[in-house]
Amino acid sequence: MICANETLQKLDSALSSNYHDMMAVSDDLPGGAKDLKQEQKAWIIKRNKCTSEKCLTDLYRSRVDEVCNIPMIKGLPPVCIESENIK
Repeated sequence: MICANETLQKLDSALSSNYHDMMAVSDDLPGGAKDLKQEQKAWIIKRNKCTSEKCLTDLYRSRVDEVCNIPMIKGLPPVCIESENIK
């Protein structure tokens, strides 16, 4: 479904970008990189249970923004892509 829908493709790309950027600047403290990785694995399981484009779109929009709110310790905050900017 993701490959067949342009908006879902953009959301998937944004999530990937945000996730990798935040992993690079987060720490191993509670709420940091270790937790982000565990949350992402749980999110993927939930995503894989979606059976409609609406379900996927809603999950992606939520996760794209959630990833940008993890604690970070190294460097400047990356520029996160916000889900509202993806059409």
